[in-house]
Amino acid sequence: MKCILDTTVNLKQLITPGSEKLLISVNGRPLLEQHFEAMSQAGVTSVFVLLEVESSARAGIARTAMKYGYNPTFLEVDAERIGNRKSIMVAEPYMKEAFIYWPVNRIMSASMIKSMVKHPVTSHQVLSFVYTGKEHPQIDKNSIFKIDYSLVGNNGKSSSESAQTAVRSQESRASTGYDVGVYKCGAIIFKLIEKVSQNRPLSWNRIQAALTRAGRGLVIASKNESWVVIENNRDLETLEQLQALQTVNEIDLNTLDKPVLCKTYSRLLPKLENLNFLKSQGALLCLLGIFISSLAMAAGYWLLTLLGGALTAGFILLYPLMAFISKDSALTTKLDPIVLSIIRILAILMLSIASFNAFGFGIWMIGSLLLLGAEGFFVWQPVIISEPKVEQIVGSYLIHAGWLLLAACFILPTLSLIIFGLLSLGILLTKGQQYLLEKKIEKEEMEQTEDSE
Repeated sequence: MKCILDTTVNLKQLITPGSEKLLISVNGRPLLEQHFEAMSQAGVTSVFVLLEVESSARAGIARTAMKYGYNPTFLEVDAERIGNRKSIMVAEPYMKEAFIYWPVNRIMSASMIKSMVKHPVTSHQVLSFVYTGKEHPQIDKNSIFKIDYSLVGNNGKSSSESAQTAVRSQESRASTGYDVGVYKCGAIIFKLIEKVSQNRPLSWNRIQAALTRAGRGLVIASKNESWVVIENNRDLETLEQLQALQTVNEIDLNTLDKPVLCKTYSRLLPKLENLNFLKSQGALLCLLGIFISSLAMAAGYWLLTLLGGALTAGFILLYPLMAFISKDSALTTKLDPIVLSIIRILAILMLSIASFNAFGFGIWMIGSLLLLGAEGFFVWQPVIISEPKVEQIVGSYLIHAGWLLLAACFILPTLSLIIFGLLSLGILLTKGQQYLLEKKIEKEEMEQTEDSE
């Protein structure tokens, strides 16, 4: 499969000057490197690069391509064709079979390009990706066209037979999607460009309309957000957030926390990943932040208690992200099963100290010591809760952070201790019940073993 990489597209407002825009870093990796890696994984065999006459980017493109086993053919394009957006016409003599046309300002995942490479296309058809989702941050841009289509095959994934059928005819019922802007083209595309854009700049929107009328357009409809159009610095940020959002979906969060925390994590992840010390110490530093901020609650003054509670809640919500960044650390692995228990112990301890400073010894101290002892016991003897819904509540960082903040809002330290203690008590009772049940089952199994002997 041949691929035309068009570097003559307009990267409008990137600060990087001239041809260096092609070598710009996106989420820590050069733009071109991501293109060639995706091509390599998708099975592209040869690459033709469209570039300006005497472009200084030629050597850099060649070096990057060679890393992935490509020896690209460079086709120079004059200023007039670049201005009319018809650079693709320079490649016509080399493209007798179906090929991928890929503007350099389109970032696509390897899986999407692989789908395009594998999809059969005849010499008189053009295949495009159509994004059918509604929440991609760039779908309102002028460079992303809205088109009408009808799905071919099952859920937009066409079989070999149905791929030879036109996606839409005048009689068919149309749906709407957004054209991502990377195409698998048959040789017909060159004649279409000459006919549709004879006296005007090339518009893929017009080409799509002509293909639809002629019954020669195919689509792969997808809600996959692994694509983006790069034109300015804001687009680079958009791409980083999209990639981060896909990454944070891998974080082990329960169904209560994930909808609330994932979008926040996706904004923070690109910045935090650049801090190398977090990769080894992220979880420990976050736990240290929880400890230091919770010390403010021990002072007993309501303003410090409120401030310390808010900071502690913030660090609690941040912990899963920090643990994910430092997931290769042995300490993170040890902390994961017990971190919420440690957080509850710290909160109870600090609120108990605040209560003692305010009121001295009291009957509340007995309850506080019992809670600390029980929490410590289950740190030493972990219990896995078998009921999924209960486990989601017990393992929710959002509930722990919110409950602590709620407790800190009460003026009296003892009242704050009682409020937070209710969360700890509920969890301990659940764990205690599970622990006793496990012991009962173990005892019955031992008795059965002794009877059989």
